[in-house]
Amino acid sequence: MIRRMEPCHLEQVAWLEQVCFSENWSYQLLEAGIHSPFDVYFVWEQGVRESNLAARKLYESFGFAAEAVRKGYYHNPLEDALIMWRRGLQS
Repeated sequence: MIRRMEPCHLEQVAWLEQVCFSENWSYQLLEAGIHSPFDVYFVWEQGVRESNLAARKLYESFGFAAEAVRKGYYHNPLEDALIMWRRGLQS
């Protein structure tokens, strides 16, 4: 699913920038961009559903842990979403 980037995505996107690019965008730059009237950022989400064990294991292998649940977030079928965070990111 492709959706507009929101503040809840910032930590994860900033981490991916650090991991994937030698010249990465900072958290602060990304944050400024999502609040800018001139920029539009998108994220691609694939299988963050609670029942998607393969995605959960992938996130866990990178140090993410389930910390919260969004009840009824997904439809068709109705399912909760796990909020996974990786704590202790270093800049």
